[in-house]
Parts: sequence; C-alpha cells; structure tokens
Amino acid sequence: MNRQSFPGARWWKFDFHTHTPASDDFSDKDQMEPELWLKKFMEEKIDCVAITDHNSGGWIDCLKQKLWELEENENKPDWYHPLYLFPGVEISTYDDVHLLAIFRCDKDESHIDRLLGAVGYSGTKGKSDGVTNKNIVEVVGEIIKNDGIAIPAHVDKGKGLFQLPGKRLQEVLREKGIYAMELRDDGYEKPQLYKDEKTQWTEVVGSDSHGFDDGEFGTFTWIKMDNPPSIEGLRLALIDGAASVKRDMNVNPNHHAECFMEEIEISNAKYIGRTKPLKCQFSPFLSTIIGGRGSGKSTLNEDNDILSVLETGNEKWRVLHDKLSELSKEAESIINEWHVQKSEGDWMQTLKEDMAQYEQLSSELEQQGIDPDKYPLLLEKQKSIQKELVLIDEHRLLHQELNGKKRSVFKQIEENRKGLTEKRRDFLLRVLQNNEFVNIEIIPFGDNWDSIEKEIRNILNCGERFGRDINNLKEIYHRNGDNRIEVLKEKIRLIRNGEETPEDNRFANYLESLPPESMINLALWFPGDNLKVTFSTDGGNPQQIEQGSPGQKTAALLAFILSYGNEPLLLDQPEDDLDNKLIYNLIVKQLRETKNKRQVIVVTHNANVVVNGDAEMVLPLEIAGGETRVRQAASIQESEVRQAICNILEGGQQAFEQRYKRIHLET
Repeated sequence: MNRQSFPGARWWKFDFHTHTPASDDFSDKDQMEPELWLKKFMEEKIDCVAITDHNSGGWIDCLKQKLWELEENENKPDWYHPLYLFPGVEISTYDDVHLLAIFRCDKDESHIDRLLGAVGYSGTKGKSDGVTNKNIVEVVGEIIKNDGIAIPAHVDKGKGLFQLPGKRLQEVLREKGIYAMELRDDGYEKPQLYKDEKTQWTEVVGSDSHGFDDGEFGTFTWIKMDNPPSIEGLRLALIDGAASVKRDMNVNPNHHAECFMEEIEISNAKYIGRTKPLKCQFSPFLSTIIGGRGSGKSTLNEDNDILSVLETGNEKWRVLHDKLSELSKEAESIINEWHVQKSEGDWMQTLKEDMAQYEQLSSELEQQGIDPDKYPLLLEKQKSIQKELVLIDEHRLLHQELNGKKRSVFKQIEENRKGLTEKRRDFLLRVLQNNEFVNIEIIPFGDNWDSIEKEIRNILNCGERFGRDINNLKEIYHRNGDNRIEVLKEKIRLIRNGEETPEDNRFANYLESLPPESMINLALWFPGDNLKVTFSTDGGNPQQIEQGSPGQKTAALLAFILSYGNEPLLLDQPEDDLDNKLIYNLIVKQLRETKNKRQVIVVTHNANVVVNGDAEMVLPLEIAGGETRVRQAASIQESEVRQAICNILEGGQQAFEQRYKRIHLET
C-alpha cells in the first residue's frame, strides 16, 4: 500500500473556483484546448476541480469528454494525474453578488442551463455583468433544490457577499442552506454582523484564475472525502468544517505514520471466519470497529495491544539491564583480578624458591651431622616474616587501590541511576509538553516505605523476621532527608560489622552470616522513582489522580498513552466506565490529534469516539449464520455506514447529527 492509497476517507486537493474559455474574460481563450486545460491542473497534482464559469456551463461537456478519453487511454501521458470534475457555475445574482454553485460529477451543461433559467438569468453567457432576476437567497434555494452546493464567492473582495448592507447581509447570514464561503484573505476582518449572528461558515479558497499565467493558479483547499470524491462527501466535509477542511497548502494531511497495519484476516475461529476468512482493512489514521454486544469485536483486538505495550516496556528495561550488566561484569573482573594477584603473586614464587633452598641446606647440614632444626631456624623465620611484611604492605596498597575502584564503580552506578531518573523526567516532559489533560511528575527515589521494606527484606533474604529492627530502619529512613538512602545502607553495614547494636542481637548475628554478595546487592540497590500524576478534564485546576474516580483515572491514563509513540495503537472499548464528557475531553480530542502521527484502531460502542473522533474507516460487525462478519467497511460519508452507526452505537441518530452540527455550535 503506497502512502496515498488506503481505504476509508483521505484528503483531496480541491480547487473550488476555476474558469475556462467559456468565461469571456479568460486569457488566451483562442489557443486553449480542453486537453491543455486538464493538463495544467494535472501537472499541479490537483485532485478535484469545480468548473465555475461566469453564468455559463459551456465547457463542461467537452472537458468531461476529454477526461474520459485520457482515462481510457492505456498509454497515458507522463503528466497524467487522476482528476475529478465537478460541474458548476459562478452566478451573478440580482444583488450584484457572485455565488458559486457546484453539482455532482455526472451533471452536464444542460443541467447548468436549466439552473440559469430557473434563477432568471437572461444576460450573455460567459459575462459577469448580467444578473439574475432573483436575489441571492432565492438563488441559493434553487441550487439546493437541484441537489447542489451554494458557496458565496470571494466574499472579502469585489462582488463579494460582505459588500451587502446590513439588513440584506443579515438575511443571507441566516440562510440555513449555506455552510461555506470562499474567503480569499486569511487575515480579513469579517463584518461585525457576521460575528453577532454567530455565523460559522466553513472557509474555502479556489484559484479563481482566468488564465494559467495568473499568480493564483494552483491555489486549492484540502477536503477530506471518501474515495472516489462525491458531492455528498463534499457537502458533509463543508458542514463538518475544520475537521474535514484545511486551507494550509504547505502541509500534506495525508502524511501518516510509517508503521501501520493494513489488514487482518481471521480464519477458523469459534465464531469468526468459519465459512470464509474475515478480512478487515484499516486506514493508517483512525479506524473504528463497531457492532452490537457479543458480535465479536474484541476478538480482533486480543493480545496485540498487550504485546505492543510489553515490547515497548521490555525495550526500555533491556537498555537499563545492559548498562547494569556491564557494570556488574566490570566489578566481577576487578574482584577476580584481586584473587589472582593474591594467589599468584611474586611472594608465592619467592616462598617456593626459599623452600627449595631450605631443603637443600637441610640436606647439606644433615650430611655434615648438623641438626637443621636447631641451626638457622630463627634466621629463616626472621627472613620469612620480613618478606611477608613487605608483601602485606604491598597488598594493603593494592587493597586500597581496589577499594578506590570499587567506590568509583558504585559512584558510577549511582550516577547512572540518577541519570535514569532524569531520562524518565525528560521523556515525560517531551511526551506531555502540549497535553492539557494530564501531567506526570517524577519523584526521584520516591518509593513508599512498604515497597522499600519489601525490597530490603528480599535483598537480606530475611522473610518477615526482625520486625523491631526493620521498624527502626524505617524511622532512620524518614528522619534523614536527602541522604537517607546512604544512611540506611550504612546502618545495616555497621550492625553487620558489630560496630552498632541492633534492637535484636539475632539481627546482627543474621547479618554477619550473610554472604558478601548480599552486601554488594544492598550497595547497588536504590528505591524506585515515584510518579505524581495530575489531570484536568475541563480546563480547571489540576487534581491528583488519587482523588479521581476510576473513570477519571482511566481517562488520564489513556490521555498519556495517546500522547506517546508512533507505532499502531489498538484500544478495546476505551469508553468503558467513562461519561461522555470525559470521553470527549480526554479521549476524542486527542484521538483527532494523534491519528496523524500513528495509526489508531478502536473497538467501541460509543458514538462520540466514532463520529466526533472523525474516523476515516468504520468496520460495522454483524452476526450472520452464527459467525461474525463485516458489513460494508467504509468512511462515515457512506450512507450505509452512517445508518449502521445510528442503529448500532449508543447515542444513535442524535450523536451522529451532532458531528455535522458541532462546528456551528455557540462558543
């Protein structure tokens, strides 16, 4: 699957306002041919073009015919790019306002002629100075009656809607059949009446070029629609507004995560894929799997999310384990070196040589009748002792050197442990820096005493014994602030060495009996970091997660999960135990932000997740013949999918309608 070919909804480059030689003011009209006109748009990689000549549909049929010939040609030219033509017209209304009308791709010139007759246009076709005998509101009504979309053209420029005086403008602003306008200048200050009426038309832009040397040629708006584009998909996108319309031409919203699941296939399961495999294709953005209770939705999601989380966690611990393993090997090497030097040092060789000389001398003395035991015994002992003293001094120096290295190693381990905390802090800051819902703060070495006691008992292997001494260690730990970890370790070491008296003498005896490895493990031990998690659901003051309800805790955790990573994410009914406000504030909003960075597949019963999450792909499940099957899988723009959402999901028709009205809600 290439980056631009995937199931479900995608983004299309849509030029809403174009002219052909059918417009009287089109430049080079005598040299322009239909194929050249199409070529110019294809070279710009434009996907959809509304043909909107001044009060004329004169070039619609010849352009559609030439496009069909290019599509049928097996040897397509190098510049060929798939293109969808939407017949339309730019009407000059009685109010002297220009209005775009856009229709289904299968409409033709005759359809435009009938519309011009219905609105009473009697001027010259292709000229913009003639007007209809109906005002703009009446013309909008005729466009809607003919299943078209009405868009006021260049509202911020000449012949634009915003030139109308107050009462006439107010009448148009209250027209329910308009939900989009062509705004040329992003920085344009809209009339106060537009703001007072709380009008929130979707803002689009087209090239409005009257020739291909026009500097505006190539201007387009990103429109999110199903494949292939349709007038219904366009209408839904314009009603939806910001979630399905983007004016920024410098950003490609079709860019998605490199890693995503294209398809899963299930065969011979208990309730799925018995007669034939169940195949589910997924969008690289957001796909939702819906169905009634017991329809087998969660079967599609078993194990995958757990394995993904485990793999991510294991990788982090693997890095830490490798670092500790390297330090452990270095410490072991130092200890082994010390033992080798102790057993194979020069003094041992010297001793062997002296013994050989002694044996030789004793033999010689015996041959001479002298008792070897009585003659140079004291001298030999003196020499031996002197040599041992020298060696002891050498070993003392070596021992000091090894102790220095040991302290250095322990210090490095401590620094690495602190570094781990800093990396965790940096990781959380990076992941949550723009997250308005959840904040996680690292408390270095902040484990509670219950966890610390469990770890110390495990290191000392003392089970549940020595309660008084463990409680004493607890008091020492809580009394000693920033250096309490070292004080705690030193207290245990002193008791083991007999330098301090414990609460129970048996504790000292027990510590003394422990192998040296236990003390090494204690020296290498550090308490775990703790987390302070706060969350906010409505922009209010943050509250600690411990004070939240189970649903709030779940929502905060999901908010964090959605903030981190770029690998595919599978969620099985994340809305469980959450009210709709939490679902929208903490989950749906982040789903819409996250899906462009990573693929998200959600199994859900909640209409908010599917509809307000703006899923690019919906897979309705149903039970048929005793097994689960996928009904038609497509985007929300497909009528059968919309009907399935209304019939299956909790919230029904009201939740679905809310999606297409939310951009117009009073803010």
